[in-house]
Amino acid sequence: MLLRRRRASLLARLHPLRHSHTIHAHLAFVDFPFLVRTSLELGLFRTYAIHSISHILSRAGHFAANPSKRYDDNDILAKEMILHHIDGPRGSLALRRLNFIHSQYKISNADFLYVLSIFIIMPMEWISMYGYRDLTEVEKNTIFTLWHDIGTRMGIRNIPSSIQDIASYKQSYESKYMVYNDTNKEIAELTLGLLLGGVLVVLRPVVCRLIFAFMDDRLRKAMGYPKQPAWLSSCGQIA
Repeated sequence: MLLRRRRASLLARLHPLRHSHTIHAHLAFVDFPFLVRTSLELGLFRTYAIHSISHILSRAGHFAANPSKRYDDNDILAKEMILHHIDGPRGSLALRRLNFIHSQYKISNADFLYVLSIFIIMPMEWISMYGYRDLTEVEKNTIFTLWHDIGTRMGIRNIPSSIQDIASYKQSYESKYMVYNDTNKEIAELTLGLLLGGVLVVLRPVVCRLIFAFMDDRLRKAMGYPKQPAWLSSCGQIA
């Protein structure tokens, strides 16, 4: 615990712009690796409750053939961009690869901006709820600055200029567009199949109910899953 506090103190002295990759790398891979990775994986799952996103994945057909590919691609490319400066050889290569993948689909700027908001806001929320300490303002600004820069280089327009504004955008976008559609359910089912692959068959119904219980009402309804008993839902919401 003493080493953690000392490391947090040292990071707090770094400049959020000049050392954004160093600070973010420590958060993502040293201080909170499980929380950051899990929040982003669940964040991607959350995007499937937006019809315009699930429709693209459904129509392309690649997701059904290999549902783990999107998670693997995002995991690898995000690591490269965080660990290696996006102006450096590896970081810039990862960014070009990301842009190439997206160029194959007709994705709206609004959807790009929503996914960007997920990458900024959800790790902050998870660390706030489950981390051993709160993020400092420097760390929060670093997360925002790094992903804002990545979003700009992806060609995303009208990115909000503050954490509060992009959090508001996320909430507003979900309230308007996170509604049920058959393709939401289709992509969610494929993802659940991936998640349950390592679970004993006899336990899968129980695990499914736990997953449904952990969803907030808006997400659950947008994916067409049943409401769970209050006692089960009270265990906590993680998506």
